[in-house]
Amino acid sequence: SPGSRQPSVLAVTALMDKFGHSYLCRYKACARRMEIGGVAGDDLHVMIKALVVDFAESNHGPPDSILIFRDGVSESQFAHVKEVEVQAFKNVAAMLTTQWASKLQGRDWSPKITYVVCQK
Repeated sequence: SPGSRQPSVLAVTALMDKFGHSYLCRYKACARRMEIGGVAGDDLHVMIKALVVDFAESNHGPPDSILIFRDGVSESQFAHVKEVEVQAFKNVAAMLTTQWASKLQGRDWSPKITYVVCQK
């Protein structure tokens, strides 16, 4: 919360099956007031990649769609945070398309990305 001396927590949770029974989470404490475009943005990229790889290994392929629920964003930061975070997912997709070239048989992996900002 604004003015807090507590560290922020960067966390990403991913559904690992189509039935909603299995989840994985990655999280990290970040410096207070860390901007998402800085080090936290790099950490986000690493977390997303790890979860997508885990999903692909469990389900014999990457997800067709990604639904992002985002909290803790002020209205003045909507566009910036969305741009940085959606781009992180797109960067992971591009990187994994290259790494999984033989598995994807020449197809690009371009999941449908839905981004929802939740507020009180």
